[in-house]
Amino acid sequence: MWATVAIRDLTLADLPRLREIDRCEHQHVRYRVEDGQLLSSPFDVQVPGWDPVGNGDHSVAGMIEFAQPIVAGGAHFVGAFAEDELAGIVIVDPVFGPDTVWLALLHVDRSHRRRGVASVLWRVAADRARAIGKGAIYVSATPGDSAVGFYLSRGCRLASGAEVSDDLYDLEPEDIHLICELPPNPRGDDDVGVHLRMVRGPISENAHLLHAGASEPTSTHG
Repeated sequence: MWATVAIRDLTLADLPRLREIDRCEHQHVRYRVEDGQLLSSPFDVQVPGWDPVGNGDHSVAGMIEFAQPIVAGGAHFVGAFAEDELAGIVIVDPVFGPDTVWLALLHVDRSHRRRGVASVLWRVAADRARAIGKGAIYVSATPGDSAVGFYLSRGCRLASGAEVSDDLYDLEPEDIHLICELPPNPRGDDDVGVHLRMVRGPISENAHLLHAGASEPTSTHG
């Protein structure tokens, strides 16, 4: 099934809209890194949605607290909208490294998964990186099958040695730390299953309309 989504730049004032993203998913595989190798093992867990009232790491308040200084520091905060629904978000920190941006968050709402939304948001992240002369994206991915599988399918590889961010590793030691070296020229639309054109009118002046293909796994991050 194809999805049509509008891409909008968001602001600090939009961070409370993170509560609109249903992050629930069933994970079947768990990844880990041993001796520089990516290993997997069977796993069976239902990941719940963000806690709407608490303030822990996986609460709405906790996610806002995490994202606020990143966005305030100049990160790109972008939403994908299916009509009036927030289908997914991505936050890209452009000052992470001299040649690298950090994919701080990428989440797609459960009801909009496997429709190409994550691929669209990944393309946005890659385009923003290239636009400022950066050649790579750093990802600290949750170790489940959907997130790791998605990022590997985008061309990511394991970060190794000094490439691993000490700060992010200390924050999420069980995450899978990945790097994607971006080709100097973006791939054609068919490679990511999207078609892009400007939208004029009530959506927003900086919005784009994208028709997203369905050949991608569920993607959650954080």
